[in-house]
Amino acid sequence: MMAHRSSPLPIPAANHLVIVVPSAIADCNHPRLYSQPDCNSGWDSAREKYYNGYHLYMISAADSKHDLPLYPRLQPASRHDAVSLVMSTVEFKQRFTLGTVDKMLLDAAHDAEAIYLLLDHQNIQPFIDLNNGARRIRRRTVTFRFLQPAFPSVQKVVK
Repeated sequence: MMAHRSSPLPIPAANHLVIVVPSAIADCNHPRLYSQPDCNSGWDSAREKYYNGYHLYMISAADSKHDLPLYPRLQPASRHDAVSLVMSTVEFKQRFTLGTVDKMLLDAAHDAEAIYLLLDHQNIQPFIDLNNGARRIRRRTVTFRFLQPAFPSVQKVVK
């Protein structure tokens, strides 16, 4: 089973510029100026504030003892987690050829019909927290039937 994790990665500089003083280079004390043209502003919902930088979108193995990180990807801070999932799953599928992903555990930010359709198209069974704050009519109800302890089987019921 795969899981995702998205974490804000703020860049502490104004106007997307980072000044780095190289301490590892011998006899060099000149500050360097690096530009971050692809970072932008995003909303950190855990801290309830805006930040400037990126967010780290991580795909991990969730059924292992150590939650092994498989695909870390820096995304612009303004990009929604659902869009990051679309990009990351396509890139991950192209690069990861040692096995297949059959289940994915996601948070409520991914509770959208398009995400269910994408994962269904990729033959991945989704386990997604329901977004109770969504203002839409839910066309799908999900029921769980436990066949064995800790191995849920999801059945889709379309009304």
